[in-house]
Amino acid sequence: MVFLIYATGILIPALALTWRRLHDIDRSGAWFFIAFVPLLGAIVLLVFTLLSARPAGARFDE
Repeated sequence: MVFLIYATGILIPALALTWRRLHDIDRSGAWFFIAFVPLLGAIVLLVFTLLSARPAGARFDE
């Protein structure tokens, strides 16, 4: 029960931070949903978040 409350409270901030990080590497934020693909999705999302930022990703800052 405690985990469910914690997971619900952390979902929106985690989604926002991941979405922003994906924009930094010039990927669409919709790539976040690949995390729901078992095993492979989590690995792909991890690799994306470890990539360095690209200048082209600054277009999302406007």
